[in-house]
Formats: sequence, C-alpha cells, structure tokens
Amino acid sequence: MHNEQNAVLDCSETTVKYPTFAERLRPRNFDELLIADSVIEKFKKMIQTEDVMNMIFYGMPGTGKTTCASIFANSECFDTLKINASMTNSVDDIRNQVERYASSMSLYSNRKIVLLDESDYLSNNAQASLRGLIEKTVANCRFILTVNNLQKIQDPLKSRCRPFCFDVPFLSLNISIAKLIKTIQSRLIEINVEIDESKLRQIVVMKFPDYRAIANDIEFELL
Repeated sequence: MHNEQNAVLDCSETTVKYPTFAERLRPRNFDELLIADSVIEKFKKMIQTEDVMNMIFYGMPGTGKTTCASIFANSECFDTLKINASMTNSVDDIRNQVERYASSMSLYSNRKIVLLDESDYLSNNAQASLRGLIEKTVANCRFILTVNNLQKIQDPLKSRCRPFCFDVPFLSLNISIAKLIKTIQSRLIEINVEIDESKLRQIVVMKFPDYRAIANDIEFELL
C-alpha cells in the first residue's frame, strides 16, 4: 500500500521536470534500458569515442527506443536535430529541414546527429531521399531512426543503418522484469511513496514491456 501521507506528488522542481510518472520512469542512462548488456557497452563506447553509427531502433511501442536515441542526442558531444516523422515525413521535409541541417558544419565542430522518431511514417520518396543523404553527409552527421514496424522501412535504407531490436527475448524476461521493478522502486523513493511489492509486480507483468502503460497504471495506483 502506498504511503497515504505522501500519496500526492509534491510540487517541487522534480515534479515540474517529470510531470507524469511515465516521464519519470524513462531510462536516464543506457544501463536502465532493457536490452543486452553487450549492446549497452557498444552504445557507451559510441558516446566515449564520439563516433555513432547510423542506426535503426525497432520494436514494440514503449520499449525505450526513443529514450535510447535521446540519450545519444542529448550528449554534450553532439549537435542534434530531432524530427517527429509521424508529422514531418515528406520528401520536401527531408530536403528542406534534414538535408539543410546535416549538410552544414557544426558551429562548435561537433559531430551531428539527426534523430528521426517514428520513421515508419516516412513516405517512400522521403526514405529514398534519406538514403542518399546518409551517404552524402557521412563525414559529419549520423542518423538514428526509431520505428515500431521495421517492415515499413525500405531495404536500401535499412542496409545503410545498423538495426537494434528493443523487444525483450523470452529467455531474458524474468531478468528484465526484475530490473524494471528495481528502477520503478528507485523512482518511487524519489517521490516518497511506496506500492506493495506484489501489486507492483502484478502491474509490471501485466503490461510488460510497455514503460508507458506500466507507468500509467502506477500513477493511477498512487491516486
């Protein structure tokens, strides 16, 4: 049972920073992601060497694809353009926004990253344009695409990016659930509330691996 005296989320800076529990629960570093440790180490090395591959993050909604891409994009090592491709998805958008950004040099000589979130909404012509752009700007820009449905991405575009699946393998299910529960408990400590461990596990198992759905159920439980 959660702590009744502290059930109402406080109005501190942390509440403003994380207006919902779903935002608070987002992984804050690579180690909190529910992907293989070997992949996490590769991602860390990309940050350390400031040499990011062109990548496609794919998998079920709510599994941390956009969050992982944002960890790269928010690093001080890179300049970043973030595009929501569910709304900005035409060939003209690629030419007018993405190409203009990717082709120019960074003001601070940083490597550039273009984050195209929900790239499975890109039109066929936009994807074709992006293929050439990735090759044209390879000297100073890298591209990270996130998709729910990898089949909607053209094969020539997929071949230019390293795919990483964010779906949790069945054999890793129990380990990943335990890891997520530990993260959730640490977030609950931040706002001075508790949820019965059996209830928390029930929520996680029912909605796993969707971070947002899990967080929404927890937020409801805290009312």
